[in-house]
Parts: sequence; C-alpha cells; structure tokens
Amino acid sequence: MRYISCFVKKKRETIIRISGILFFMYSCLMVWEVFVGPYRSYSGIRRYNLYPFKTIVDYFMNSRQYSFDVLFINLAANIVTFIPLGFFASLLFKRFSNIITVVVFSTITITVIETLQFVFNVGVFDIDDIILNTLGCIVGFTLYKIIKWILGKQKG
Repeated sequence: MRYISCFVKKKRETIIRISGILFFMYSCLMVWEVFVGPYRSYSGIRRYNLYPFKTIVDYFMNSRQYSFDVLFINLAANIVTFIPLGFFASLLFKRFSNIITVVVFSTITITVIETLQFVFNVGVFDIDDIILNTLGCIVGFTLYKIIKWILGKQKG
C-alpha cells in the first residue's frame, strides 16, 4: 500500500513539473505573440475600443467585409489562446481553485497586457479582447475542473 501511495505521489509531482515547464513555454510564446509576433500592428496612431462588444458585434454584422483569417484571429483565436492560462493557473496554483479567482486574475492579467500593447503601440487596446481572452481562461478553468472530476471518478 505504501508503494502505491509513493508511486501516485511521484506521478503527481512529475505531472506538476511537466505542467510547469509547459506553462513557462506557453508564457514565453504568448509574450512573443502579443508584443512581437506577425499580427502586431505598428501604426503611428494609438487605437483603442472602450465599448464592450463593439468589435465583436461589428465582426458578426459585417462578416462579409472580413476575411476568414481576420474573423478567426479576432474572435476564436482570442478565446483559444487563453485557454491554457486558465487551465495551468488552476492546475499549478491552489489559490486558483474557484472561478471568481480565475476571472479576477485573468481579467487583471489581460488588462495589463492590453495596456502594454497600447503603451508600446504594438496593438489595439480593445475591451472586447479582454472579454474574449477572459472567456478563454474560463474555458481553461472549466476543462481543468472536468478533467479533475473525471480522474477523481476513476479513482473511486
């Protein structure tokens, strides 16, 4: 019995280590993508949107004006790219065990990112990005909880 307990503990430690490495790699990739990547706009004019859902509604109402790439990057990719943040934060840090904490953490983190994009003029400060990115973090948190629940059921 002691052997099984030790094995499970070591397996968990290994999963946490690998997850920590993956989270670090994800964080580095996100810093590059958000501040340097090929989708960064370096215009002389700082742009911003402070009206919630303005950009999102515009994409849906005028979808024929935009290419699939523009629609995908500005809607789906804004959600998908932040799923790992919600997942890894919940997995690696005990304080992110409830949805409220994850929403507050992700909203603050994403607002800082958007603000830095505006300050360094490498993107648009868009409240809709904050909304979509936070939604991605919520999806990541939910996936973590579902996986944890499934694995818990398999033990019992």
